[in-house]
Amino acid sequence: MAPKSKLVVITPHYPKPNSLYGDVFVHSRLKKYLDHFEVHVVGYNKMIKEKFNNYTYQGISVYETGDRFLFEEQIRQVGPHLIVIHFINEVIIEVVSKLNTPTMVFFHGFDVTSWRRRLMNYDTIGSIRYLIPYAFANIKRLRAIKGYLKKSSHNNQVKPVFVSVWLKEAAEEDLKMPISKSEVIHNGIDTDLFSYKKKDIELRKRILMLRPFSAINYANDISIKTILLLSKEPFFNELQFSIYGDGYLFKRLTSQVSHFSNVTLHNYFIENISIPAVHEKHGIFLCPSRLDSQGVSLGEAMSSGLVPITSPIGGIPEYIDNEVSGYMEKQPEEMAERIKQLYLNPEKFLELSVAASNSILEKCALKNTVQQEIELIKSMLKS
Repeated sequence: MAPKSKLVVITPHYPKPNSLYGDVFVHSRLKKYLDHFEVHVVGYNKMIKEKFNNYTYQGISVYETGDRFLFEEQIRQVGPHLIVIHFINEVIIEVVSKLNTPTMVFFHGFDVTSWRRRLMNYDTIGSIRYLIPYAFANIKRLRAIKGYLKKSSHNNQVKPVFVSVWLKEAAEEDLKMPISKSEVIHNGIDTDLFSYKKKDIELRKRILMLRPFSAINYANDISIKTILLLSKEPFFNELQFSIYGDGYLFKRLTSQVSHFSNVTLHNYFIENISIPAVHEKHGIFLCPSRLDSQGVSLGEAMSSGLVPITSPIGGIPEYIDNEVSGYMEKQPEEMAERIKQLYLNPEKFLELSVAASNSILEKCALKNTVQQEIELIKSMLKS
């Protein structure tokens, strides 16, 4: 049997036994890669305090460092046939540009879009002091990415991969350049873990919010306003709301609804493997947004059969057919009205639940998206 081709996968926050909240979505695809390639994760993160960490996580060899010279040395030591990058930055560009190695670059959102798209997160005078360094760092990174993509556009050594059509178009707009020879492959949803289970009609009364509360773009304020609007309805006490999340906005926002006996607050994140059990107890996923290149947690909920009520922004419309596999609305009044409609029409709820799960199975089931990635890697190795 011929030896497997070696891949170096660069990502900044790989999971480890004592820290499970790393780039889990990267790990889920790498486990599938192992059947085809020899996989080495080499992480660069300047926040790492140790000189380097070396460990194995569920069969994946991981080396991480905050030292750019050790980072480069480790890649050279592995001697990969191909490099895969998640969350590229200037240091990574500087290092991989020295190597004559085919490279796939996955773009996820904030890594390749302008700071201007996140101005909403800096809405107070105090927050301006964080905006200025962020904007300068963002401009510097985008300039480096633009130079890297321009230089590599003359050969087939670099393949940009975007998680949505919207993100590709947004990146082209923000970088002020066309990005040719690129691919769109959605982040895969593990439809085995988030498997569909037929919903009881009573679950249309159980509404789940599961979002970070760390920035305004997550639009949790719209969800809170939706709950307040529903509180005026005669059926409100029949509804149950579960709010999961963490971040500086959690207490500020949830304090507006914490007095309701049918609102339960969980001020923490849930490990990925525990989320399906939460999905099973709910029927509606309330997930408005102001900026999303895809919305992985939204896709996971849909896969489990929850009916999504979200916003028609970013990459979200690529995964939902409005009024067929979920609802996309802009205002809390419209979202409250959709929840009311589902309350009054249990058959419609069941219909949307099945369609939501089928939509994810068709568009971004992990087994399909990973296969696309594997075929792309193999084609790059051949060429």
